[in-house]
Amino acid sequence: MKHDVWMGGQLMSDETTFDMKSLSFLVVDDEAFARGFAVKILERMGAGEITLASDGDEALAYLEIAEPRPDVLLVDIRMPGMNGIEMMRVLKE
Repeated sequence: MKHDVWMGGQLMSDETTFDMKSLSFLVVDDEAFARGFAVKILERMGAGEITLASDGDEALAYLEIAEPRPDVLLVDIRMPGMNGIEMMRVLKE
């Protein structure tokens, strides 16, 4: 089965390989188990730097000072307080 992957505004083919070590990740989830599970998967995939945040406010505070910003954001949509959709709206502005 063929999958289309968009990265950096470009359509990549299934044959495209990524150097996961060169990518940094921010995982945002209010559940510690989910954050830990995401870390284990990313580590097995060979991910580079992984930063964790427990809610949208914490993630936004980190993103304000992060240099450089993470390449990939993994954000839970359903979180108390600022949910993932609201967080992404704030980032877009």
